[in-house]
Amino acid sequence: MSYQTHHAFIEPRDRSARLWRYMDLPRFLSILDKNALFFPSVATLAELDPFEGEPALAKVRDARALGADELRRLSLQYQVFKRLNFFSSWHMNDNESDAMWKIYMKGSEGIAIQSTVKRLIESFQNAQDTVYLGEVQYADHAKLVATTGTPLGLSDYMFKRRAFAHEREVRAGTYRSDVRIEFFDEAGLLKVPPPGVVAADVLLTPERKGVYVDVDLPTLVERIVISPLSPNWFSDLVISTCRRFGYTFETVSSEMTRPSALSSA
Repeated sequence: MSYQTHHAFIEPRDRSARLWRYMDLPRFLSILDKNALFFPSVATLAELDPFEGEPALAKVRDARALGADELRRLSLQYQVFKRLNFFSSWHMNDNESDAMWKIYMKGSEGIAIQSTVKRLIESFQNAQDTVYLGEVQYADHAKLVATTGTPLGLSDYMFKRRAFAHEREVRAGTYRSDVRIEFFDEAGLLKVPPPGVVAADVLLTPERKGVYVDVDLPTLVERIVISPLSPNWFSDLVISTCRRFGYTFETVSSEMTRPSALSSA
């Protein structure tokens, strides 16, 4: 278990590269409480981006050329596997991102976990799940080639449209294989489904939104950065809350809150 490399995941070359995870206070409290990161399913991610995990158009064309049965099988496979694959998304950047604060902050009270590729990988050392890590590739969806990937289709989930390139996303991924085996062949591939079969018929837990993956927080967290919009008292609250859970993370204000050089003139 724990971390493994995978051919469908292009791991960042520089393991010292800085990673950020922007979040509101409730999400941070959940991490402290569970000593785990929440990995939403691809289906959950698709609620914000309907193209999330969609097969390459070349793969759809190949299926259509093979006939209605193969197209129906591919469609069901897409619906099933986007509920079996789960990802934790991180922003790779040397510095803070004003855009990321605005995207992930619903209010003024929020934090960013600052980490590195190396720290994130090593934080899964005691995880019960197998975890993979890779950079999201940004491409023209219409020009993607059909890739075989694995039976779980992981390669389909490591590409996004160019419009999202500003996210500079690195994904930690894991999966579950809790399905009704009668729908799969000996190679682990989905069979051509009988007419009327839907994802809920194949999955054992069709309503699951995501999974928690254990992490070692002192390894993961290099420092906590306080949102630039947070009130003065919020930093003290974050520090005291971490201490109650037994952590003494370095906590700093956002660089974006530094006073103007003219303010002291």
